[in-house]
Amino acid sequence: MITRFIFLIPIGLLPGIIWLLYFLGEDRKKPEPKGMIIKTFCWGMLIALVAIIVEFSLGWTFGIDSFYPKNLFQFILTFFIVSAAVEEYLKYFVVKATVLKKPAFDEPIDAMIYCIIAALGFASVENLMIVWGMSLKGISNPFGVMALRFVGATLLHALASAIVGYWLGRAMFGVATFRSRLKRSFLIAFGLIQAIIFHGLFNWAIVTLHFEYVALLLGIMIVIVYLGFHRLRKLGRDIHSA
Repeated sequence: MITRFIFLIPIGLLPGIIWLLYFLGEDRKKPEPKGMIIKTFCWGMLIALVAIIVEFSLGWTFGIDSFYPKNLFQFILTFFIVSAAVEEYLKYFVVKATVLKKPAFDEPIDAMIYCIIAALGFASVENLMIVWGMSLKGISNPFGVMALRFVGATLLHALASAIVGYWLGRAMFGVATFRSRLKRSFLIAFGLIQAIIFHGLFNWAIVTLHFEYVALLLGIMIVIVYLGFHRLRKLGRDIHSA
């Protein structure tokens, strides 16, 4: 049993590591220190365990025992609050607590990079739990499930946190207009709300098997993140040339 679990670890980690290597390529000109990358990824993994406890506690408190809510209140709780809001905030919290005041966090695009790293650590724990759960139930096709999560939930976590990272980068490195603490908080909250909405809609689409909406949501998020990287690179150039 232990040998089987050890064998499944690389399979569970693979989707997150592949996306990690891809997104790190967005910062080739000034790559982040390997130590900070590993630290942020590991904290993302640890915070996933906190999320499990918080989500279970909220689900028990509100009596949520099904992914098929009966009314609008249950719909919002199930898909947007108990899972999406908790997870998006905790992933952001990792970056806020471990990265923001470090010397490595020295340009706008770093906000997106570190938010993505934390998110992929978080998603990797989810993936590990799924492959281990499959093993306990005697299901023997972890590669197929991880392939689906590679283009689904793992990517969703990275993209949602990248959106938060974009607004975090704007808040931390913006020009005079964004220097006040209140406006910084507003921008970060705005990014979190966007991420929660996308994440919640993704959860709903997956549970209800509306895969066309899954593809649409991921497509929209990819465009937003692509533009976000472009704009933060420009902001970084503007700051350095000022």
